[in-house]
Amino acid sequence: MAVLLYHFGVPGLDGGYVGVDVFFVISGFLITRLIADEVAVTGRFDFRNFYARRIRRILPALLVTMAATAAVAIISLAPTDLVAFGRSLVASAMSLSNILFWSESGYFDAASETKPLLHTWSLGVEEQFYLVWPALLYLCSRKYGKRGLFWGIVVVGAVSFLANHAAVIARGVGYQSSLFFLPHFRVFEFAIGALGCLLSSRLIANRWVHEAMMISGLALIGWSIVRLDEGAIFPYVNAIAPCLGHCW
Repeated sequence: MAVLLYHFGVPGLDGGYVGVDVFFVISGFLITRLIADEVAVTGRFDFRNFYARRIRRILPALLVTMAATAAVAIISLAPTDLVAFGRSLVASAMSLSNILFWSESGYFDAASETKPLLHTWSLGVEEQFYLVWPALLYLCSRKYGKRGLFWGIVVVGAVSFLANHAAVIARGVGYQSSLFFLPHFRVFEFAIGALGCLLSSRLIANRWVHEAMMISGLALIGWSIVRLDEGAIFPYVNAIAPCLGHCW
């Protein structure tokens, strides 16, 4: 809802785009739970079944979206924009739209109005995450057990966040667009969700503590939506509040 209101330009919700980061946290939580539970019960992980389920869940809706968008684009876009749309259509089908849009422009550029599939960038990041994360968790869990799984996630998340820090310090050409679109800069958000999954069973079983954490989490997300804007360096440190807020 925050993302939708942000795109409608509702005043005071300039940071509504953090809803995408909350989505990444949820994905990290759910996928890690699925993998950890299967390995704990069976001692192995069925990669073929995992990817088959991902395809069945994502592909039908994606194809409908692409077809409907293409129908509208054909009658509404200028020829040059239609060529660019064709590239984005292919990239979306290949789960590479985030890479394409990163190479073309920033997310907040005025030209984004002529890119009707721009929103598929987050799906590209998620699907690229799916390619690597299951194998990483499976190897850590099988070789080092639960402790290895935990520290493996910590290390990967820390490396991703440090990559954000290095990019901000270097401030290379287009670094903000790189931070926004490229998957290795987003991994720490998935890792926060994954750690939330592993630690959730250890939380204090106290109703008042849980409610206090929930209220605090909502406050962090709300603060981010109201305080951040398009000029914020993101994700980097500005993503920590909404990500932790959702975990809480």
